[in-house]
Amino acid sequence: MRKLAILMALLLLVTACVRIDPVNGFSFGGSSPGLTGPYGGTVTALDLPAGVVPIEDPGGASADVTIRGYKLGSKSTAGTIAPGKSESVYVCFQLRSTSSYSSGDWEAVPSVSNPHAYLASYSAKTITFDGFYSSSKPILASSGIYVTVAKDTPRSVTSFTLKLRLQKKYQVTPNEREVSITIPITHPPDDFAVDGLEIDDASQGNGDGMLSPGERATVKVRLKNQGAAARQGVSLKPSLTDSNVSFGTYTAPTISYGSIEAGAIASPRDGIDLKVSSSAPTSQPITLQLSVTDAAGLEWNLSHPLSLAPNPAAISLEGYETPGAASLVRGQFQDVRFLLKNTGTAKAKDVYLSATESNTYVSLYYASNQYYGDLLPGASALPSGNAVEVYVNSSAPANYTFTVTLKVEDALGGSWTFPVTLTAK
Repeated sequence: MRKLAILMALLLLVTACVRIDPVNGFSFGGSSPGLTGPYGGTVTALDLPAGVVPIEDPGGASADVTIRGYKLGSKSTAGTIAPGKSESVYVCFQLRSTSSYSSGDWEAVPSVSNPHAYLASYSAKTITFDGFYSSSKPILASSGIYVTVAKDTPRSVTSFTLKLRLQKKYQVTPNEREVSITIPITHPPDDFAVDGLEIDDASQGNGDGMLSPGERATVKVRLKNQGAAARQGVSLKPSLTDSNVSFGTYTAPTISYGSIEAGAIASPRDGIDLKVSSSAPTSQPITLQLSVTDAAGLEWNLSHPLSLAPNPAAISLEGYETPGAASLVRGQFQDVRFLLKNTGTAKAKDVYLSATESNTYVSLYYASNQYYGDLLPGASALPSGNAVEVYVNSSAPANYTFTVTLKVEDALGGSWTFPVTLTAK
């Protein structure tokens, strides 16, 4: 009975030391050498290298090589992969039998299945599994797979799939199989949002506070910190994807905001210098891509629409004058000055007038680029320089009537055409 009691106590002690490894699905025994698992070899509970995320390889015990997990970052330091960033992925593999294969006999060909993620151009195209002579336990591959996640990846996309086609060198067909690894995308905290835009087009636009085709304006982006903590050293860098708009400084500026307290809205001292093509359509907005960073190295990728308003300036022809004469006279050179008025709701910037005619009796001089300057809403003006000089040949019939076509343009792409009927006595 004494011997039986001792045996029962030993059995209970051994049972207490045994626990289940949730990764492998089989038992390990404390600090003892352990039991033989389905992957082959003698393993312990500490088999997986530090920082390795375990996965379930569907190949199981029937596969010569199994994928046990992966590690983001370097082999020694764990990392995460976020939108706009590249990161290395080290695959953790295990050989089923150390007596079957030599180091480097097996390899994996990686691919990424996601429209928002892709293999970096400098990533290894084939990963070789080494180290089979020294250990049958899980080993990190010597080379990393470099994956890039697109900057504009939506927050709803929380992972991508890395596929590995496993194959034995020189014998691809009989040994080939594929393992898929789901890797999470780490989005930064949803701290920042665009609170609005401040558009200054007074000096190089029509001054209505909206962006129109042909304008150059300064755009300030108001940022709101909707997180729970203050953010230090906040800056913003814009980018453009629309060919109808460009940076006035030719390069994207970096806009500094300094510190933004939780819940606060900040407007920067400097804005983004934007130029819009005069042919830009107003039917669809321009999208501003905004990369916001802070002193801790976090990055938020935002986008904001920037609508284009039709140019609200409108030019009308109010009349004309013939200085020094009551009317035009055949056989004489005479000045004609045309009176323009801005009947719109915004400034017409740098207004010019050109006159043309197609008549054998009539000649025009100084008819191009009659300058009127800026016309504010409701303002009327005559040209500031030379008038259009008109000459009607003396051989023309008495009280000869003819038509001159006036084309008025401004620097913002506005264009107006007026036919004018003149008579020479």
